[in-house]
Amino acid sequence: MQLVQDRFGGSAQIALGRFVSIRDEALFMWWVYSTALIGAVIGFGLGWRVISRERRPSRSNDTLLSWTEQPVSVWRQDWKAALFITLHSASVVMLATLFLFDPSWRERNHSLFLLDATPYMSLAEQSRFHQTLYLLATCGLGLTWVVSGSILAFPVATQLIRPITISVVPTGVVRGPYLWTWDDLSHFGVYPRARLIRVYSRRTPEIACMAWQPPNEDVFHQAITLLEQHLPPGPPHIATPWYRRRSMLAGLLLFVITVPFVSGGVSVYTLAFTWAWLYYTFVTPLVLVLGGRVFRQV
Repeated sequence: MQLVQDRFGGSAQIALGRFVSIRDEALFMWWVYSTALIGAVIGFGLGWRVISRERRPSRSNDTLLSWTEQPVSVWRQDWKAALFITLHSASVVMLATLFLFDPSWRERNHSLFLLDATPYMSLAEQSRFHQTLYLLATCGLGLTWVVSGSILAFPVATQLIRPITISVVPTGVVRGPYLWTWDDLSHFGVYPRARLIRVYSRRTPEIACMAWQPPNEDVFHQAITLLEQHLPPGPPHIATPWYRRRSMLAGLLLFVITVPFVSGGVSVYTLAFTWAWLYYTFVTPLVLVLGGRVFRQV
C-alpha cells in the first residue's frame, strides 16, 4: 500500500512539476512577446513623430513661390535608391524578428551566454545568474524592436501624413522645415507628362534628393522658371568622386553592412547559439546607424 502511495505521489509531483514548468514557460514567452510589442509601439511613435516634423511647414517672409502637394513616393523619386533603402530596412526588421523567435528563449536550461558558469555556483546563485541574463536579453529585445518599430513607421507615416509644403526662396528650397541652399543642389530634371520635377544633390548628383509634383501646370512652370535661375536642367559635367557614386554607396550598403550582418544573424539563429541575444542586441542598432551614415552621403 505504501509502495502504491509513493508511486502515485511521485507521479503526481512529476505531473505538477511539468504543469508548473509549462505555465512558467507560457508566462515567460508572454513577457517576451509583450516586450517586443511594447518596443515596436514606442519605436513606431518615434518614427511617426520624425515624419510629422518633416511635414510641418515653415514660414518665410521672402518666399518667391510656395505650394502644398501630396508627397511623391520614394519609388518615383529614385527607384534604385528606394530599393536600397527598402533592403536595408528589411534587414533591420529581419534581425529583430530572428531575435524574437530565437530558440534560446524556450531552452531555458541554457545560460544564454557563451560560457556556462552555473556548474560552479550554488542553486541560488544559478537562479540569480539566469534571471539577470534573461532580463538583459529581454531589454536587448525591446531595444531591437524600438529600432524596428521606428523603421516600420516610415512607409505608413509618409502615406498618411499629408500634404507637404514646398517653398522656393532666394537662398534655396524649403521642404517642410528644412532648407536646401542652392549650393547643396546640383541640377534638376523635368518630366512634363507626369508633371514631375526631380532635384539632385551636389554631394551625390546621381541620386535625386527631392521630387515635386505641383498641383497644377501654372505652379509647375513657375517652379521650373525659378530653378533655371540657379540650377542647370541636366547633370553638370563634373566628375563625381568614386566614394559618392551610386554604385559605391549601393555596394557599401549591401555587401559591407546589410548582407554580412544578416548572414551572421541567420547563422546564429540556425545554429541556436545560446549567446545569440548579444549578437542581435548590438548588431541590429549598428546596422541602422551604419546605414544612416551611408544615406547621409546623399
